[in-house]
Amino acid sequence: MEGRNDGIKMEVLDYVGSLKPKELIDWLNAMVTFFEWKPMTEEKKLKFTCTKLKGHAMIWWDHVQQDRARKGKEKI
Repeated sequence: MEGRNDGIKMEVLDYVGSLKPKELIDWLNAMVTFFEWKPMTEEKKLKFTCTKLKGHAMIWWDHVQQDRARKGKEKI
């Protein structure tokens, strides 16, 4: 059932855009684990994931969104 967590709190750390591939892989695995534990729609997953991007990762995401807008594509 979406949104149900029986009072258990699970936290996913922010991702700042490290150039170390292992850090990205570890963060992605943490996100997968989180979404297995707390199912939600794909749209909510995307919105939640965006809140976890900081620093260089957020700058990159903003660039992706601006590039899509410039090309007349819908924002993700």
